[in-house]
Amino acid sequence: MIVHDAANHRFEAELPEGTGFLDYRIQGDRIYLVHVETPPAARGQGHAAAITKAALEWAVESKLKIVPICPFTISYLRRHPEYEH
Repeated sequence: MIVHDAANHRFEAELPEGTGFLDYRIQGDRIYLVHVETPPAARGQGHAAAITKAALEWAVESKLKIVPICPFTISYLRRHPEYEH
């Protein structure tokens, strides 16, 4: 389950291997997706993609313009053009 920790500008997923997260910051009407990370033992299982998708869905619902900074997020957006505005 992915949780939005708005106070810390983060989306988190508690995994058996540890916590996966995506850090972001908001400036005006833009959300900057700064960094996504999962524990090394959890990589390659789709957790980073699920966390990224949750953040993007929230950004769209919140009518924020998406600005990817994280290389993983940039790559995810290339594969999912439905989030490009």
